[in-house]
Amino acid sequence: MGADGVTDALSDLILTPGNGHKVVPIINAALIALMTMLLYCAFKWSAIAAHLYTMVALALGLLLSVNWFSAELRKEAKRS
Repeated sequence: MGADGVTDALSDLILTPGNGHKVVPIINAALIALMTMLLYCAFKWSAIAAHLYTMVALALGLLLSVNWFSAELRKEAKRS
């Protein structure tokens, strides 16, 4: 499968209604990788560490809010 096939498959996964629960692990992995890299850079370059720690906090907030929203969506789906 070429790059176009991967792109098409990923866009179909993201844009198909009801597939949000399949995308959450991808988002989690991407945000954890981002936070890991930001923390590494913060330890490497202490001159800009405050900015990098702020970005880590923002990424952590996004990670928590995505997972909270996903959990609430699953709860609501079970109720109906």
